[in-house]
Amino acid sequence: APSPAAPANGGQVTLTATEPVWLRIYDASGTRLFEKEMAAGERYDVPQNANGPMINLGRPEAIRVTVNGSDVAPLGTPGRAIKDVPISAAAPKPIIDWKKATPAPVTPVPTRTIGAM
Repeated sequence: APSPAAPANGGQVTLTATEPVWLRIYDASGTRLFEKEMAAGERYDVPQNANGPMINLGRPEAIRVTVNGSDVAPLGTPGRAIKDVPISAAAPKPIIDWKKATPAPVTPVPTRTIGAM
């Protein structure tokens, strides 16, 4: 059993922006817990009682993730948005399952040749 001082779900997940970045956190029922563009240095503590929190993130390299103050692996590949990624802390070790992330769709930008007739 966890000690009285330890959260039942294994710990506090904190997201800190290292540069301006947009993100959304929502729970298993789809309820939005947090959504905004964070400024560099701004942080968000994922509620410890959230039901299956997940994250959508425009630029994973712009967020530092900690569980109980300890850094965990990066959220994903730099420059590649992620969505529907579970984010939680569970005993005996943090579980942040980035490998199950669904990459956000990429819309190609039309190109045109300058001077072509």
